[in-house]
Amino acid sequence: MTDLDHTAPSGRPDYVAQVATVPFLLGRPEELPATGPRIRDAAAGRAAQVLGRLSGPGARDSLAGLLSAARTARDELTPTGTGPVGEDPEESEANGDNDLAFGIVRTRGPAAELLVDAGVHALIGILEVAADRGSDLDAPTWQRFLGGFDALFGWLADPGRAPAVSAMPAAGPPAAPAPQDALRRWVRGHHVFMVFAQAATTAARVLQNSAEHADPGAAAAAAAATVELMRGCHGALAYAGSANRDQYNEQIRPTLMPPVAPPKMSGLHWRDHEALIVELGRSGPAWQWLEARRPGLLGEFRHVLGEAYDAHRGVCGHFVGDMAPSLLATQRSSRSAVGVLSQLRRVRLGALPTPADPDAAAPNTASHTAGPDAASHTTAPAAADPHTAGPDAASHTTAPAAADPHTAAPNSPSHTTAPDAAAPPHACPADSGTGAPASTPPAPPAAHGEPT
Repeated sequence: MTDLDHTAPSGRPDYVAQVATVPFLLGRPEELPATGPRIRDAAAGRAAQVLGRLSGPGARDSLAGLLSAARTARDELTPTGTGPVGEDPEESEANGDNDLAFGIVRTRGPAAELLVDAGVHALIGILEVAADRGSDLDAPTWQRFLGGFDALFGWLADPGRAPAVSAMPAAGPPAAPAPQDALRRWVRGHHVFMVFAQAATTAARVLQNSAEHADPGAAAAAAAATVELMRGCHGALAYAGSANRDQYNEQIRPTLMPPVAPPKMSGLHWRDHEALIVELGRSGPAWQWLEARRPGLLGEFRHVLGEAYDAHRGVCGHFVGDMAPSLLATQRSSRSAVGVLSQLRRVRLGALPTPADPDAAAPNTASHTAGPDAASHTTAPAAADPHTAGPDAASHTTAPAAADPHTAAPNSPSHTTAPDAAAPPHACPADSGTGAPASTPPAPPAAHGEPT
């Protein structure tokens, strides 16, 4: 990285630098590539270089070996980026406050290259903690969590091929609790989630573009990458929420409320999550077209989506209990946070297309906003919240309305209802993160506060 101002941005909470390496640099999701050729031009060589190190001799033999390989990969990367974006008309105030709360700095430069670099840094952040403190994730969850990095680097290195996910070294058992353990996992887990969200956004764009150009091979590769990245998001959710109630109340919850949290901080407005939800909402016809040609991927995606919601509910119930009411609920509703998530799970799964007619034609390009380059995604009418018509989805300058699971309708033929497939790890509708009840209906799992 060259020419970067590493001074802590004004308003960033002091605790962030104590638990993670910051600033955590990310590009703007609006600038991510939307076609396989553009990914190859922008990031394939960089991603292949990293993947080579992570798959090299000794890298998968132990956690220490993988950490050493990741650090070597980081040190070998040529500098990219030219400094913080600064004033950004496509960033809402809430977008900016979320970034502040987790030490994320949006950076000028090629977004795909910045994504590769962010992936390396996020992986190092997780491995550092695991090498020193172990992990209490079970073995399958740990594998799917770290497997998301294989999907990230493998697909960016070759977007025409489904990424191969290899076995990862196991983490040791968790060490005795130490100060800020839970908060450290919380922040670093969020960094991983944002990386996977950007990668899944890119894969969803390429899936759409490939379907529009009747390229089932590229579409299937993008779909497979999306599935594996969603599995990684599931792991990130479990990792970020791997704390007991005392740890949560003492270390994490205070960071979600005034005076520590930035004023507009809200999980509803994670910029990368907003971009992902928009693209998943647009991708329904492409999934349906692909199902007629490469059966099974749609069903697999539906499965991992359901698993993500199950994990989300489990963490929420762990922290706030099955019957704790949602502070984001309307006054007329007394549904529990876990109950809201259960309903949202049904709504989101119902929004995915069913298997396509085998004779279905390729989607009509005119019916899609996804085009051959990232700029084609900046004027789509789909709102970041799938149940409401909102402002330009790419600008994110106006907060999307929260969905009410009591009134949410099933997916329309245009498939603009987005499955909230990758709820951020901090999400739970039990707490708005502001210390006061919200006046909006129950929010989707991106809502800030009590995690689920």
